[in-house]
Amino acid sequence: PGSIPTSDDPVWRGISAAELHWRTRLDWTAVRSPDGEGSDALYLMRDKAGMMVLDQVPPWLFDYREKPYLRTTGRRSVFLVARLLANLGAASRTPLLERFRSPPGPWKVFLESGWKGRADPREVGRGKGWSQPGFDDADWFSLQVNGTFEAQRPELKTYDGVVWYRLHFRVPTTFAGKNARLWIGPVDDESWTWLNGRFLGEMTKKTNPDDYWSHPREYTIEPDLLHADGDNVLVVRVNDTFQTGGITRTPFLALPAPWLDSFYVQTPESVDDPYRYFRW
Repeated sequence: PGSIPTSDDPVWRGISAAELHWRTRLDWTAVRSPDGEGSDALYLMRDKAGMMVLDQVPPWLFDYREKPYLRTTGRRSVFLVARLLANLGAASRTPLLERFRSPPGPWKVFLESGWKGRADPREVGRGKGWSQPGFDDADWFSLQVNGTFEAQRPELKTYDGVVWYRLHFRVPTTFAGKNARLWIGPVDDESWTWLNGRFLGEMTKKTNPDDYWSHPREYTIEPDLLHADGDNVLVVRVNDTFQTGGITRTPFLALPAPWLDSFYVQTPESVDDPYRYFRW
């Protein structure tokens, strides 16, 4: 770890050992001057024109993407830079108070109700355009997610084969022009997914031979694909190969969490929990 400057100079105000505690070993080149003060990590030099503060272990030395255990170290290093700039009189602006006046809109939409379904024992649905948003599904039966279709439809109690799921839904205007995440969850057993007629992907015995029946389906939705001002159609073709089948969780659409659009630069992860291993 680096050492904290021992002087009482206001430039070090608010800086603690936490900013110079690194979860790795570092090699770097340090600058020193006979007239300066500080440490190899933080150094202060003065002359008649003013002062110069050298943060000699900048944030980019901590590659937390390659080494996730350095996430906290990188975050504290960024704080150190911000604290130094504030102490040196650098101007800054925060939108926090402005955002208090207008709470953010919904950032997650649960796709829980309104689903319709139809069995496809002869597998004619692709040819008849069942995946397309303009297809008329008015005569399809009601179907719920977060469960199996055998438990809902007596005529499908012993059925193994293809069942199509379709959902018409709307999203808040906050989704307009933004990347979203579509989470469908596990589908028992194989699945093919379309949104507004665009094929998003499949998960089958071929793509995921070890866990195709339990692996969560998740897709990144580009801004041009969602209709924030109109009807959207989500279609999931399910192939039940053994015993029960269906969409076994509640799908949802989500934007990046609101707090990530502020002062945070990282998506929260479990390794950020300081009590993950030591529960004191």
